[in-house]
Amino acid sequence: GPNFEIAEEKNGKGTFVRGLNEVEVASEQEALNFLYSGELARTTSKHKLNRKSNRSHCIFTLYIQQRARSGVSERIIASKLNLVDLAGSERLKKTLDDSDGVTIDATTKKESMYINQSLTYLEQCVVALSKKGGNSYVPYRQTKLTNVLKDSIGGNCNTLMIANMWGEESHLEETISTLRLAARMMRVQNETSKVESFDDAMLVKKLTKEVKELKQELLMHDAMVERSGIVYDDYTPEQKLELRERITKFLAAELGSDEEYDAISLSSVRQMREILNQFKRISLEKDVYIKRAETAARTGPLTGGMETSGAEAKGEGVVPSFGDAKDAVGDLMGGDGFALGMAGDSLRPSQMDDISGSPTRSTGGASPSRGGFERDSSYEAQEKTPSSGPGATRTASEFKGEVPEDKEEAFALYKRTKGKSENLALLSLKADVKSLRGKAKILASECNDYKQEIDRLGSAIASKKEKKLTQMQPGGYADDVDVVDEEEFELMKSQRDAKKGYKAGMSELSDLKARIGRMQEDVDDMKYSLLSAFDHWHGISLGTVIDDGGGGGQHDSETGEIMDDAEMFEKMEMERIAKDNPESIAFFQAQKTRRANQTQNSLTIRQMGRNKRSVGV
Repeated sequence: GPNFEIAEEKNGKGTFVRGLNEVEVASEQEALNFLYSGELARTTSKHKLNRKSNRSHCIFTLYIQQRARSGVSERIIASKLNLVDLAGSERLKKTLDDSDGVTIDATTKKESMYINQSLTYLEQCVVALSKKGGNSYVPYRQTKLTNVLKDSIGGNCNTLMIANMWGEESHLEETISTLRLAARMMRVQNETSKVESFDDAMLVKKLTKEVKELKQELLMHDAMVERSGIVYDDYTPEQKLELRERITKFLAAELGSDEEYDAISLSSVRQMREILNQFKRISLEKDVYIKRAETAARTGPLTGGMETSGAEAKGEGVVPSFGDAKDAVGDLMGGDGFALGMAGDSLRPSQMDDISGSPTRSTGGASPSRGGFERDSSYEAQEKTPSSGPGATRTASEFKGEVPEDKEEAFALYKRTKGKSENLALLSLKADVKSLRGKAKILASECNDYKQEIDRLGSAIASKKEKKLTQMQPGGYADDVDVVDEEEFELMKSQRDAKKGYKAGMSELSDLKARIGRMQEDVDDMKYSLLSAFDHWHGISLGTVIDDGGGGGQHDSETGEIMDDAEMFEKMEMERIAKDNPESIAFFQAQKTRRANQTQNSLTIRQMGRNKRSVGV
């Protein structure tokens, strides 16, 4: 097989094999499915002591990250769980004894030698770790097995070893050897510590919040010591332009003049840093201009500024504007206009053409093949027909010779007679859904009005703040420490009330949509049930379906399909497990998946095992 590289990552994944697949799982059952998939892929062989002897070691690694549920901490605790299944040591004279005439398998013999050799090297590492002092050399790199398990037997870990042995006297020697290895493993002392890392996004968010709080503390301190004009936020483009004009005035003033003294007044380290940045930009611009002037002196006249293309000057290629997209109806379609949305259900045309081109009445009978259940002209006749009339109690066999072959006419007859109660219940439920949709539309309109009011008040508050900023001295305090006047307070109060109304309306709208969704599912189920019953009734009436007296298997509550005996038994078994031991449901389902894969892919699994053994260990 491929020669995978063994690597080590400090304070992270630890020792791992580079190139192996790492799959993220979301549940216990998914993890167990991968575990059993690896178990099915293992190579086994038969010898005298074991019919399915594993011919290799197996390691199943789980990487686990633990985060705070509240989301207030950026710390991540990383853990790694290694589940190791070591192939058992084998005495060749016992497992491959040919005294009874059994032919010795050369491949099995070679595999047993490699297994015993790797276990010997593993025991050497355990012996070195169990020695007192802990300064002895540990031969991890002798085999790939010991190298991969480096941080699982002598690193930052808690190790649990389960020793399996034979109880017969004839295997006493192997039992003692296994117990000695377990005793040496018990003497290995490891010191464990948490492996922590930090979520960069959450850390940045936390530090940003701390910087904002520190700035507010500095502003409060400056106000207490009567220091005005100190701002700790970044310079705005307007402030940078004003500072550049002062620097230009400073450079143009005569040396030692009053204009030079009054041009710039230093007030903070932040201002001094920005002054140096502006000086650097002016110097770079001067250098560029000098180089362009020297080039122009050698090649031609100097042209300054940016040239405007002819298309821009003439206004060619300008895309027409449609105004603010958020105030328009529908969605923007590729920059060419707006989609006007979908027509309502009440705007259906009086007649429509089907695929074949023949017109279909929208008010006529609904075709069951199209799933239509609209109120048709036969509904008035249904209301006039009593539910307890003779048509409602007659069986499908009694309708033989009276049911037309045309499904549309037969469906109308079925809704007036046998399926009248189901059809009336369906129409009633659809009317309820339609009524709730109307309420949801009104509620959505109210929420939109609240949203527009919130946006209007927000614009008014922002305009109020901008007006106050223009009245403040340059370099004044930040917005969050300004005094709020009465007019702005009323605007903020109205915006807060509008937000409360919007939040309550959206919550009610969400609940109403969920209710509509559940009722719509009931409508779909009733449609499916009515269509199924009609197909069965229509087939019996025409003699194409045998009447079984309404029998049949049990229906699945989720899919509505009829279950066979195996599916019914599986459902009963799952219900029993969920009642007795619900925590084992994932294990039971993973075991069922493993058995199904083993049954369906038995030939492939056996062939894969033979291919592995044919290329050697």
